[in-house]
Amino acid sequence: MLLEAESRQRNRQSLTSALAPVRRLQRRKIDRVSFIVAGVQKAGTTAIHDFLAQHPMVSPAKLGTAGFCIGGHLSFRAALYPDVRATVCFYGTGIHDGRLGRDADAGSLQRAGDIKGELLMIFGESDPHIPKEGRERIRTALQQAGVKYRVKLYPAEHAFMRDEGPRYDPECTDLAFADMLHLFRSTFGESSGIAA
Repeated sequence: MLLEAESRQRNRQSLTSALAPVRRLQRRKIDRVSFIVAGVQKAGTTAIHDFLAQHPMVSPAKLGTAGFCIGGHLSFRAALYPDVRATVCFYGTGIHDGRLGRDADAGSLQRAGDIKGELLMIFGESDPHIPKEGRERIRTALQQAGVKYRVKLYPAEHAFMRDEGPRYDPECTDLAFADMLHLFRSTFGESSGIAA
């Protein structure tokens, strides 16, 4: 009983930490749409998916995910859940070559056919982590798998949406963020609570 209570407490703390990015997105007026926060470890993605899918304040028909960098890769993996209807991967590293953390080949791209929702892949054309050949490998795999997807390429570097440092590009950031909002609005409808 004590071990179970300690486990629940650890899970609650993990979810609180993992959901912090959702709260930041909500401050940007993206509320009432449920996100799987992809900037956590693979096991955490499963825990958050299960938590959101069963939460009484969450509409199971409005599960979406967005992630940046390695979180973009984890967001891609979250898209493998059949109830995730919209996914945005901002410069997701390792998707093209399979690398994910210590895993030399997580097999994410090979499972692209499992994606049932819509997918938006956002890249910077000068991103050394996802070169042109890598972006083409992703595009080819998605096309062959029959995934409903779009690829947006911006004249920017890796992490161009990170609002600090020399790579930050505010114009590309606004455009990419608008692309994400467009996907979520078109998937979940205007009444989803995503404000302009």
